[in-house]
Amino acid sequence: MKKIFAFILFLSVIAGCKKKEVGSVPGNSPPEITSARIVPPAPVAGDEISVSYSTFDRDKDPVEVKIQWLLNGEPTDWTTERIKIPGLRKGTLLSCRLIPNDGKEDGKVYETEPVRIINSPPVIKDIGISPVNPGTKDDIKASAEVYDPDDDPVEVEYKWYINNKVVPDVKGDTLPSSYTKKGDIVVVSATPFDGEARGREYLSNPVVVQNSPPVITSNPPSTLEGGRFVYKVEATDPDGDKITFTLKEGPSGARITEDGLLVLENLPSGEIYIKIEVSDDSAATSYQEFRFSAGR
Repeated sequence: MKKIFAFILFLSVIAGCKKKEVGSVPGNSPPEITSARIVPPAPVAGDEISVSYSTFDRDKDPVEVKIQWLLNGEPTDWTTERIKIPGLRKGTLLSCRLIPNDGKEDGKVYETEPVRIINSPPVIKDIGISPVNPGTKDDIKASAEVYDPDDDPVEVEYKWYINNKVVPDVKGDTLPSSYTKKGDIVVVSATPFDGEARGREYLSNPVVVQNSPPVITSNPPSTLEGGRFVYKVEATDPDGDKITFTLKEGPSGARITEDGLLVLENLPSGEIYIKIEVSDDSAATSYQEFRFSAGR
């Protein structure tokens, strides 16, 4: 019975001793990659991508690792731990093949789980407003310069602000002049959208709506009234400013009233030259010039 027990114990000792892994080099245990992963796990185009790994060598030999990156399962020439490859398109699968070496032999090949290049949000590079010095009669237009790393088509969503308040019913790239008045401060924001993701909102520099000069809307008459030239000058001011009428050029005795009535009596013979100025309380001016003959 003692002999049987000793035999069983001998077999147990043998079974409990794990056999040392033998490589192609006698007496050497090949190194191993125990774990590896790609960082970041969800990269976008233009990211720096790296492989992180752990090694083990039973003989405590120093281990070097040969690296080869794979693109959609196909080997590439990229062999460094960190790569930054321009032009990687979204949807591309990227993995890494690792081979450990202890200076004596290679260990087993280890291949990471692939990561997929995900969509990159678009970017507004710049935004401009024109005209840069708008008047109250000017529509204000925004123009955004966009960039998408994946070359996706990009839509731009605009939001207009007047005096720091959103204009809720204007969504496009143009702010109609009917929304502004003299002195308003206008800003526009642009947000890019590539169909999958929105990029960051980008704000323009502010512009100030400038004073607009008054506009003469009437035309001089083509006939005389009882030998007199009578012309009621009509003008409007886009800002609602008070309008002043001034006769800048005309024959002796000509006059224009505060409300724009021009009367010429005792007309001299020959051609007569008239120049009328209209101005507002900010000194913005417009002119009307014309000639006529008293003998016509």
